[in-house]
Amino acid sequence: MIGKEKIGLGIITCNRVDFFLKCASNLPEVDELVVVNDGKPYPKESYPPKANIIQHPRNFGIAKSKNDALKYLFHKNCTHIFLAEDDVEFLSKSILEQYILASKVSGIKHFNYGYVRENISKNGEYLIKKVIEIKGVQIAFFQNLSGSFAYFHTDVLKSVGFMDERFKNALEHVDHTFKIIKAGYHPPLRWFADILFSNQLLDDQDKFSKKSLIQNSPFWKFRVYYNSFIFYVNNHYFPWNLPEENENGLLNYLRNVKPE
Repeated sequence: MIGKEKIGLGIITCNRVDFFLKCASNLPEVDELVVVNDGKPYPKESYPPKANIIQHPRNFGIAKSKNDALKYLFHKNCTHIFLAEDDVEFLSKSILEQYILASKVSGIKHFNYGYVRENISKNGEYLIKKVIEIKGVQIAFFQNLSGSFAYFHTDVLKSVGFMDERFKNALEHVDHTFKIIKAGYHPPLRWFADILFSNQLLDDQDKFSKKSLIQNSPFWKFRVYYNSFIFYVNNHYFPWNLPEENENGLLNYLRNVKPE
């Protein structure tokens, strides 16, 4: 807890108990912890002692799983809400406080982990578009985003709501972040915010998705194709053709947004 503001963490897992155990082995301190299992039940001893477990009776997909975690933490009156997929590994106990500080000084109320394969160049370097320091906190801006780890201030969920559960295991986080951008809680498109060097605080156990049950499914490409049309109906753009603001759009946003 920071002052009177509760911190909540939701972990989403599905049939990857080995990843989940590593994810849960070094969790930061939180006021509320929820685990949503969208696959077969794990042994009781696999879960952290204070975790609330939401066990789905069948596989519902990532959008509903994330919504179940978000709704649980939202209704527990958490101000600062974090989502992690089970292939995330926490390297630092202070990670959540660092994201919260970045939000408070910048006014940005939604962050996505940016050190992912979608932001790696051909020579193996991360494609960071810009780094801006605000009151001693360095924020990096990336071209692409991932749904593996994200921060939401409760104001975001009050205004925008939760994820569109019509998305089945693809693009749900992109659609939700687009709504958050349009509501003014995040910088313009293609300037996806993260704290600089967050990869020293968090790691991805499966950076190239070799063990992804979703992306290695024979239905993966069909799901992306189908979900792209849902995305178009919601946003009037296909996800591969999103408009991109120039740097002035980012700077104008940061000048106008109100930090806490």
